Amino acid sequence: MLLKKFFAKRAIRQAAKASSKRERKIRSIGPGVKVGILFNAEDASRRQLIEKFREELMKEGALVTALGYFSSKEFPEKLVFKPGFDYLKKADFDWKGLSNGSVTDKLNASALDILIVIDSQEDLPLLYLAAKSNAGYRIGAYNESNTACFDFMFDLGTNNTNENLVKQCLHYLKHLKQ
Repeated sequence: MLLKKFFAKRAIRQAAKASSKRERKIRSIGPGVKVGILFNAEDASRRQLIEKFREELMKEGALVTALGYFSSKEFPEKLVFKPGFDYLKKADFDWKGLSNGSVTDKLNASALDILIVIDSQEDLPLLYLAAKSNAGYRIGAYNESNTACFDFMFDLGTNNTNENLVKQCLHYLKHLKQ
């Protein structure tokens, strides 16, 4: 497991370094802005949080898609697929737990203006997708070892929760100047 994590982190660093040459574009939330949300979908309450977050962004006129992942081989039986949401499972990842090329190609084909990773913990599959993304502006929670994966990071301090991360994202995205 330790060896797997070592190779995954190395792949993330390499992907982040390769994508550092992309053109960054700071965007605030507004009509026509394409936003992607990456999140760990294991928990039903987190899926509900992302649904509410997506609705808030859509109220501002943004075009929002969410991509959640499950570390299990199959989707949960009670999972409801909703418009604007897509999911990945363990079969979509390689032995290191990182996504295969078709997933990142699909993510990059959507030409996102903003990519938001809602994960207050270090989740390697989500970090890899963020590092490989060609989104103009990548946002996530602060972690010193992952600064190359994001353009804008939130230091959540002692309130290190996904709810706080969503709250901070909404606040700052509404107040950014283009």
